Amino acid sequence: MIIRGKERRFELNVQSHEEIAKHLRDEDFANFGELYQRGSLATIKADIMLAIIMNRAFEDHRAYDNPDYKPEYLTEEDFRFFSQAQLAELETELTKAMNAGNEISVETEEPKASGKNAEKAEG
Repeated sequence: MIIRGKERRFELNVQSHEEIAKHLRDEDFANFGELYQRGSLATIKADIMLAIIMNRAFEDHRAYDNPDYKPEYLTEEDFRFFSQAQLAELETELTKAMNAGNEISVETEEPKASGKNAEKAEG
């Protein structure tokens, strides 16, 4: 998502999960939905809080993978003049990042031929 002229990304990882949990009742992610049951202003504040936390997690992860990278974190000020359309887009991006962070991925490769199958492949 472009925010103040720069592509910004979000990540749900151990770092952001822990930070988000600090804002939840009993620090339990099972209470996540409560962030969105407090009215429209609270929902906007929750989205901004999540965006800041998940962007920090993405930037820190990127810097960890590439020590030459200098993180540029989002701040509340970056959202000060957001329109309703931009807030809707932000929610979509956060939801995508949270869903991606909850996916289990397994890397696979084609099985190598062995025994008689290997001889047939070579011959």
